[in-house]
Amino acid sequence: MCLCQHHPLDGEWRMFIDENMKYQYFLNIVPIELKKLSGRLVKANQLTVTEMEQKPGSRAFRGRSNSPIHPEAGVYFNYDFSPVKVVNLETRKTLLELMTSCFAIIGGIFTVGGMVNGLIHAVTSAYSSADSKRLQRRGSAALSPS
Repeated sequence: MCLCQHHPLDGEWRMFIDENMKYQYFLNIVPIELKKLSGRLVKANQLTVTEMEQKPGSRAFRGRSNSPIHPEAGVYFNYDFSPVKVVNLETRKTLLELMTSCFAIIGGIFTVGGMVNGLIHAVTSAYSSADSKRLQRRGSAALSPS
């Protein structure tokens, strides 16, 4: 998880074509705590942005007023601070957990290999039995008197 200082609205710009446009940004802010293995505690905020653009004359733009030129044209920022904090803990696996994971991976490889082997065996036996039946028919047809 990168706790860089990059903000979603950095470098954003808009050119107003119509002076009655309404731009809204909804910013959700979630506090984050990262506890590193070294014991260091890093506190930060995660910021997500949703934007909405409304054109003059749209029903959402007018709101309760029926006037097409509404005094609410402009740029608005709506902040929502989350009451829930996300806590990430860095942990290290024990040797027993590491060995269990390795044996599970090896067991999975053997299981998939066994299934592939069974499939290949079934296909080749079906093909060889079909070949032997075809050869038996040819042989019996060649031996039968005409």
